Amino acid sequence: MRNGTGIRTPLKPDAQWKFASDSTNSNSGATFKRTGNSRVTGQETITAKAGKFDTIVYETNFSSRNTKDPARSSDISSRTWYSTDINHWVKRSIVVRQGGQVFQNEVIELTGYGRKIENSSAWLRPASGP
Repeated sequence: MRNGTGIRTPLKPDAQWKFASDSTNSNSGATFKRTGNSRVTGQETITAKAGKFDTIVYETNFSSRNTKDPARSSDISSRTWYSTDINHWVKRSIVVRQGGQVFQNEVIELTGYGRKIENSSAWLRPASGP
């Protein structure tokens, strides 16, 4: 992820890592500090719109605080199903809490993917699934 909460390889059972990052909202210009941790919790085979994948599951919890207004903060919990075969997440559930109340609760899943041929602008796409 580009927000500083990404994976640390190799993803092995019970692997854990901490992270800290800063980000800026491109619309408002507000700057946020993020701190949190992630932990590998297991392996699952899942089927998404993009196909069937063997995945490594990890959970992430972090806080995001507005640097100019620390009272404006969010606590985020996510569960991610990550496929090392395509080097990308396949499914992710996210819960965002603000002031202790659920502000956002969503599940997103991969609907398709392609593989770029090295040293080329051409893309290979699976005919049906991975």
